[in-house]
Amino acid sequence: MTIRLGSVPELDVPWGQLSDAVEEMSQRAASAGSYLVDAQAAWAGLKDAYRQPDTELEVHAALAELDGPMQEWTAALAAARDALAAFVAAGRPLQAEAEELAAARPALAAHLAAVLDGDEAQGDNQAERALPRAEAFNGRLASLRADWQALTNETSAALKGISGGTLDSLPPTPLLAASAALPAAPPWASFTSGLNERFGPLTPESYLASLTGLTDQELREWAAANPEGAALLAANKLPVWRMPGSAEAVMAQAMANDAALTEAGIGTIRDAWKELAPGDQERLLLLYPAVFGALNGVPFAKRIRANTITAAGYRETVATRQEQLGAKPDLNDYLPAGQNQHRAHHQRAYLQYTEDLERWQTEHNRLATLRTGLDFAVEHQMQVVMLSLDGDGRIVTMDGALGPGTRTIATLVPGTGADLGQLEAYTRRLDAVNGEPSTGTVSFYWQGTDLPDEVSDNVTTSFNEDGGPLLAAFDHALDLEARPNARTTYIGYSAGGSLLGTGEREGLDSTNIVYVAPAGTGHNVGSPEDTANPDAHRYWLQTRDDPISAAQILGGGYHGPSFWRGGNPTAMDPVRLETGFLRPEDPESLMGGHTDYFRRDSTSATNIQGVIEGTEVSTYVEDQIHQTFSPYGPLIVSPLEQNPEDYAYGNLETVTVESLEK
Repeated sequence: MTIRLGSVPELDVPWGQLSDAVEEMSQRAASAGSYLVDAQAAWAGLKDAYRQPDTELEVHAALAELDGPMQEWTAALAAARDALAAFVAAGRPLQAEAEELAAARPALAAHLAAVLDGDEAQGDNQAERALPRAEAFNGRLASLRADWQALTNETSAALKGISGGTLDSLPPTPLLAASAALPAAPPWASFTSGLNERFGPLTPESYLASLTGLTDQELREWAAANPEGAALLAANKLPVWRMPGSAEAVMAQAMANDAALTEAGIGTIRDAWKELAPGDQERLLLLYPAVFGALNGVPFAKRIRANTITAAGYRETVATRQEQLGAKPDLNDYLPAGQNQHRAHHQRAYLQYTEDLERWQTEHNRLATLRTGLDFAVEHQMQVVMLSLDGDGRIVTMDGALGPGTRTIATLVPGTGADLGQLEAYTRRLDAVNGEPSTGTVSFYWQGTDLPDEVSDNVTTSFNEDGGPLLAAFDHALDLEARPNARTTYIGYSAGGSLLGTGEREGLDSTNIVYVAPAGTGHNVGSPEDTANPDAHRYWLQTRDDPISAAQILGGGYHGPSFWRGGNPTAMDPVRLETGFLRPEDPESLMGGHTDYFRRDSTSATNIQGVIEGTEVSTYVEDQIHQTFSPYGPLIVSPLEQNPEDYAYGNLETVTVESLEK
């Protein structure tokens, strides 16, 4: 028989500092109320001298209105004091127990090894005495771990439950509203972040009790204060073995065979989710946030809640990987030492150095890209519907809230160069065409797949074929929550235009399709009849000199129906809208090239917004053809480019969107 001694966790808590903090809180709690009493007494002698009709009533009442919050604050200090005092009282003996076990372990381990490795007669006799000691040691160790875990959970729950005396409990008087911001209340949630740092790794389940029941904002605050815990939860996957009938087993069965990629499968997932008890739904969201935060069929609001943890957790994961990547390779570390080394050795060393440097630089850039997007998502509290660290990162975000009052839904599919690091730039582009926020408008930024990094990377069908089904699946999930009569608009920009067309081929449907300088119409898509969305209203915006026109002619095999037919958007019979001016009041600001379609207040952005809202748009100013005797054929002239002053200052003709959609 063999037995292995368990490792002893290192507990090194500054009990003295915590005791001092408890004493300080006790003193503050006892004297806090007296400060307000003193202030009220002083004010009583002065208020008769204060006469200002506009503010005197608020000023006279202000201190009296602080009675309740002050009492709550005093109670909060006392509660924090009691929680920490209990932690100190129970924790000190546990640390002493850990130190005693740590001191005893080396001798016991050596004795156990000697007994088990000794001669047979002596070993059997001594083993009878040594093995019970080892079992008792391990029993004490297991009790220590369980007691420490229970203590930290109880302390965490106690601190989390403290809410009195925070800024939002102060009376909303005009005086307070006009004053400078008061100091923030103590971040009670952050007290829990370091309790287990010296104890060893925790399991995802150990966090569940302290997370269950938190509001969305409280969950966000917890994730910010506990990034390591968020990272652990974000990495958690469904177990391979699942208890029959458990929520994990039910959802795993519904998710099987890539169900989240088909309309029928997504419906099955939605039905299975609705059958779960609310408590089971919450547990799955908190324990497996990256899994259910990205699962089509789970309601978007629930996915956003789960991804509060996912985003913070992935941010910590990427930060850790950046630290682990280490410094940039140095050539001097590769060159062999000594003066008489053969030239071939130097060549091999240099080749190894260049390979390692390229690998390091690629990963360094990738992690920097991921970190940029995650920082923006977390710091701006983005509503994340899906998040992945695959490739250069994938993300789907939502602005607004789906509900009975939702009138318009817009989704932007980005183009070449889009990755997680471009989240801020594309969010601003979407904001520029989505109008003012309102309860009736919802918008999505959909970068739920990899997109080409460079223009040259577009010479393939893989981005369309990989991403098209994912985009269509997102639309199927959206259809389960959107009002049937909501006005929906998909905007495909650059390579995102052909991706959008491929998504239509796979089942995406929408009221409107807007092509913004698309790379093509979609792989194997040459007409509206090649899509599941033949009755959509289609619009097209593209400057007269956009270089993507070459891709539309030459790239049909990758982004259109075939090389022979090309990928020109005219095959989809769209209404062409004018791109006009960067600044409509400036005739010298004609829009050109490929990058400015989403410039706020430009003609192009205004037209996209008009389609989304169903208001007014400016149609394309057609070129004029002049017959000449030139051997080069007729002369084609753009009136807009020739006389821009005739169209600036609001002189572009507008029509109602309704008139175009009849």
